[in-house]
Amino acid sequence: MKKVLLTLGIVVAVITGFFLLQSESREQISSGAEAQNDITNEVTNDITNEVTNDITHTEANETTDTEVEDIEPLSSQEIESQVDRALEVIAYKDFESVIEILEPVLAADENHQLANELMGHALFFVDDYEQALVHFERLEERSLNLVKAMAELSYLSGDVEKASGYADTAEAEFNAIMEGEGFESRGIEAVNSIWVSAFPALISEGLSLEDMIDVIGIFEAPTRLVLFEELAADTSNYHVIGERGFIDMAMLEASRHDFVAAKRLMEQFHDFAQVDSPLLYIDFLSWASGENNGTTHTYLGEAWNEFWNGDRELAIQSLEEKLVEDDDLYGFPINVDLHVHALFFMNLLDENTEATEAYYVKYTEEMEDQQIDYTSWYNLQPSVHLAYEEWQR
Repeated sequence: MKKVLLTLGIVVAVITGFFLLQSESREQISSGAEAQNDITNEVTNDITNEVTNDITHTEANETTDTEVEDIEPLSSQEIESQVDRALEVIAYKDFESVIEILEPVLAADENHQLANELMGHALFFVDDYEQALVHFERLEERSLNLVKAMAELSYLSGDVEKASGYADTAEAEFNAIMEGEGFESRGIEAVNSIWVSAFPALISEGLSLEDMIDVIGIFEAPTRLVLFEELAADTSNYHVIGERGFIDMAMLEASRHDFVAAKRLMEQFHDFAQVDSPLLYIDFLSWASGENNGTTHTYLGEAWNEFWNGDRELAIQSLEEKLVEDDDLYGFPINVDLHVHALFFMNLLDENTEATEAYYVKYTEEMEDQQIDYTSWYNLQPSVHLAYEEWQR
């Protein structure tokens, strides 16, 4: 239980730090990209199911054919109940569980609109592009963001002709919106305007390295990862990719729970640029991916090391003092949310009831202004709420 909660806490803290630093460095595109992320991997498992997941899966596989045949189709009420459950689980980025929940639903009603939308989202983020597209194509109503995602899925599946067709549809939808009431904000308008010109160029003649770096943030996260992996394969591109690009992609890898890959990206950039700013993230990622023996390049890594291998009270005290006394680290402001996350989980693990409550309230207040929905890459709040609710039981 402690290891589960530690991992959860560090993951959320890492993503918070990445997100806030990212938003400062690319205000227009990142704000628009976040707003348009209608199809957007922090994959956070349900704490109560994580420990037993493998056992349950094994037992399910041992079910006999006779037993499977005896299972009755879901009733209408059961279908809606399971869809509601999938909607709840997808908020925690547990895409594998969403797929398991929705499989019997779609077996009973393959045209259930919300079930297909959620299944498409989940499959997109486990890189099953062709099947994700199958479910999206069953939807009768398609938003601009959905059509854009379908274009990217077609491209990732290797069907450039279909990708081009969906890109044309997206451009027509964009023009119709502009001729009508327009978009909710200039940021959303900007990111969609960039997409309708950049994506066709990407799938036809390609984009230059400089152009790719400028627009990569407007694509859906799985697409961004694929494109970035191609760019990062050549070390001569590193000077153009820059710290911003490496942080963006490390954030996405951490969201997929691939902490080793995320840490490797930050180490690559640190070795190349010889700057200290990546060390903060390297510390967090190493503790997330290790067995209580992460790196201690910065005071945050030292605090987690002290917490697990030394004096827990001293670890908590050091973070509390740092939060108050120092507002600058390696040239950028200390991330208050990151500290609050760490202090919340440290106190929870140390069973400090009053402090846990206090930092939960503080974190909730810090996040009140965040625009969060179940598809956002930066959906941080459910992780804390889930841990808090489980702790209260």
